[in-house]
Parts: sequence; C-alpha cells; structure tokens
Amino acid sequence: MSISLRGLCHARMSFGFHIPPAPHGADLSRTGVEMQHTRSARLGFATSAVDIFGPSGSRAARRHPRRDPDPQAHPQALAATPPAPADPATPPAATPPAIPAQDEWATTFEGMTPAQVKDALDNSRKWETRAKANHPKAEKYDQFLAGLTGGTDPATPPDPAKLTTDLTAAQRGEREAKVENAILRLAPGAEANANSLIDSRSFMAKIESLDLDPSAPDFAAKVTAEIQGAITANPSLKSAAPIGVGVVVPGEGNTPANTPDLDARIAAATKAGDIQTAMALKSQKLHTASK
Repeated sequence: MSISLRGLCHARMSFGFHIPPAPHGADLSRTGVEMQHTRSARLGFATSAVDIFGPSGSRAARRHPRRDPDPQAHPQALAATPPAPADPATPPAATPPAIPAQDEWATTFEGMTPAQVKDALDNSRKWETRAKANHPKAEKYDQFLAGLTGGTDPATPPDPAKLTTDLTAAQRGEREAKVENAILRLAPGAEANANSLIDSRSFMAKIESLDLDPSAPDFAAKVTAEIQGAITANPSLKSAAPIGVGVVVPGEGNTPANTPDLDARIAAATKAGDIQTAMALKSQKLHTASK
C-alpha cells in the first residue's frame, strides 16, 4: 500500500500519530506517484485505520459510537446499553388452610343430655327396623302398580294406540255400569224384575245397540220405555206379587188366594231364568196344595 507524505501528515493531524519530519534535503521526487493521488491515499488510510466496513472520509472516527461525544444523535449507541432488570412478579397470595370440619356426632347431639341422645338413637333404630320390615311390602306394591299399568317402564314412553284402546274400553265399561244402575233403579216403577232384565241377553243387547248416553237429559225416559217394551214382549220379566209366608191359621181369614195360572207363571219364570221367582211360585203352589 502506497502512502503519500501528505496523507501521513493528515493522519497525524486527525488521529494524533507522530510522524517525524523528513530529513533536510531529502529527495521527495520519488513520491511523485504518491503525490498524484493524495486524496485517494488519505481516504484509503482513514478507512483502513478506523473501520474497513465504515464510511470513508476523515470523519469516520467521529461517527463511532464509543467516540461520539453526543450519543443522543445516534440511537445505535443507546441500543448497546443493557436494559434495566424488570421488577420481579408479585408472588400469589398464599391459600389459607382449610378449616377442619367439626365432628358430625358432636354437632348432631350438641346440647342434649345422655338420656335424650339414647332416646334419639332408639327412635332411629326403630324407624330403620320398620323400613326393613316394610321393604317386601313395598316391592309387592310396585308389582301391583306394574300390573295395573301393564308393566310398562316409567322411562319408556307409552304406546299412543294402546292408550287409546284402554281409554275406549274404560269408557265403555263406565257406560255399561251406569246403564245397569239405571235399570235397577227404574225397573220397580215399571213393575219389572230388574234382575231378570239384566240377566236377559236380548234386552241388554238391545240396550247396548241404542248406545245411550247416561249424561243425556232423556236417558231415564228412554230406559223406562225399553223396560216397558221388554215386559210387554215377555211377561215373565214382570215382577211377581209379594207372597205371604207363614202358618195358615183357620178362621183368621188369611187363606191364600187361588191362582189358576200359577203353573204358567212358574214355567215363564223358569224359562226366563228367574230362579228366585220360580222357587217362590213353587212354594206357593205347594202351600196351596197342602191345605
């Protein structure tokens, strides 16, 4: 590398290098080549002396962060300063220890005398024994309910079709019970035997075919009309006259009347299935024949 005399002098002035002066009478003509490129030599020296990768020129050293008197003008100088340590995080608050639970027996019988504690324990044992004794009965009751409900599981939804069928059957049974009750209540007023009417399949089939509504206002009138029509078609459905039962005392005037159609009435009652009336008529006939 060729360094001119002028470049060395400039370096001495810029960086404080001590370069001794040339001896008196020295031939400086040999440095003519170097003198032709004084600026290039100066710049090259300054660059190589300070930073080979830094900017060229005589002010390169002044721009160095460690030599710059004004660090605020160059933020890169501040970046080299290590950051201040952060404040330590606040430790979490300590969880207080759990309060131990009190003794259950101490709180249950607190303030009670030994006699009261004994009574409470005896009462508890009594109810426990009763519960164990009632357990089989409770199981039987559950089975009974299962039989009433068809054994369906409460968790299983019911079948709508089956519910409709059961409801229809229940309504039909309720209507039949109300019709039979009306026959028992209205038959004596029509001089008919209520039991014979209910036992008569033809009469009950006709009543069922009418599909009478027990809640209708003319329900009683319709049932009475059907009863009267039945006894007109079958006189055996009429109620028998009350028969006097007792000992015949001569001279007291209580001799039973002679009934020439007694056999016919017995036959009609037997045919209608009215066993009670037939037996009563037979007793009356036997009593008449024994006089």
